[in-house]
Amino acid sequence: MSDPSYSEITEDEMSCTLCDKLVKVNTSSVITPTLMGRTYCLTMDSPGLFRCSESGIQFLVTQPVTLEYEVDSWHNYTEILQTLPGRHQIIGPLYNIKSAIKPHVVSAVYLPHCLCVGGLKENKSLIKCFHYKDNDMTLEAPSRLEATYAVLENPTFSRFGNKGIRTN
Repeated sequence: MSDPSYSEITEDEMSCTLCDKLVKVNTSSVITPTLMGRTYCLTMDSPGLFRCSESGIQFLVTQPVTLEYEVDSWHNYTEILQTLPGRHQIIGPLYNIKSAIKPHVVSAVYLPHCLCVGGLKENKSLIKCFHYKDNDMTLEAPSRLEATYAVLENPTFSRFGNKGIRTN
């Protein structure tokens, strides 16, 4: 999944075509998922940072692990999203991460977004990750916001996606 607002410079730098700033990007091992219907299956054979070649999601793992997830539709959550105060803008895909894993096996999940961080004039604390688990929705602040990813450290898994929160 490529973001057309960025043009490639080097393996660890990108130039944003929206704000013309150079931004650092992480380097990860790209892996091709096995597809089972709509379900992506990623097998990571060692510790490290891995990016799915099809969906762009990244996982930082501490040991070998296999994860399953689906790319879900925001449309399925329209009614829930409308109950949130303020205006919201979807800035990334919605993932339904289905794997039950032991704590700390995945030390971070990197959720792709399409926001121009270099040109972000609004407060970055307005960026939240939508987390829907056990019929309950929460908005979580990412641990950090990178050029093309919102990073959640020590995540629990279910449905995750990025939303920009607009208070006006």
